[in-house]
Amino acid sequence: MGDLETIANEVIQKHLNDPFDYEKVQFEVLSTIRYDPVLYSGGLSLPEALVCSPLDKSFFLFLDYHVDRLNETAEFFELPVQKLTSSLLGAQLSQALYDKDVYQAHKMRYLLHKDGQVEIQAIPIATSLNLDINCFPTWTLYLDSEPTLISPFTSFKSTYRHHYTEARKRKIPPGAENADVLLFNHADQITETSICNIAVLRNDKNPLTGEINTRWTTPPLSSGCLCGVTRRYLLDKGIISEGVIMRNSIKDGEQALIFNGIMGVAKAVIKL
Repeated sequence: MGDLETIANEVIQKHLNDPFDYEKVQFEVLSTIRYDPVLYSGGLSLPEALVCSPLDKSFFLFLDYHVDRLNETAEFFELPVQKLTSSLLGAQLSQALYDKDVYQAHKMRYLLHKDGQVEIQAIPIATSLNLDINCFPTWTLYLDSEPTLISPFTSFKSTYRHHYTEARKRKIPPGAENADVLLFNHADQITETSICNIAVLRNDKNPLTGEINTRWTTPPLSSGCLCGVTRRYLLDKGIISEGVIMRNSIKDGEQALIFNGIMGVAKAVIKL
């Protein structure tokens, strides 16, 4: 394990310290935000709330987390943009829904361009939201056969997705539904999937009492995984905890939680 830890630290330090010329890469900063009338928790009736402008921020899943991530990402890439607040982001999203069916859930694609311009796309979705980890497996994860190089484009959400696209091509069978690829870095640490953060059941030993607890464990951000908003929610609620997950610890047929800001939480079966 010592050698693996050394390699892991080398990979992480390279990721954090190497200069990165992002100006040569075409991309937009991206956040996908769920708008859903079932999320509303304000004091007005739903019909009254839906005609207000801007819409109540409770209509947007994890809005405050999206604000934090967008600000951190814009700062990292040194983009010339006004710092977001929940009120500003809520108003921008509300405007993008002006001529849409607000009784329908939408995926809001918030695109921040390098020049600081903002573009928001509202896409109707039929996927229901689930935040209960006690669900049945409905997805399949295929463990990748090659490592994915961690970079700012794995740590921060953007439209540059070449590494994810290649991993999906390698492992997901043609025509497969509810399927994703499980990624690992060059230190053989599990990181995420191509569209979700992940957690698996692992034993956690209390160093003081020696008591062993089984917890849903998600890779730390230092592995190179995305700082996902649902990941943050589950951590804040104490539903999952952070821990390094080595590729050789993954078993064929074991279950995993997968989660993102649009579908919430789902359960998957891993195939090696």
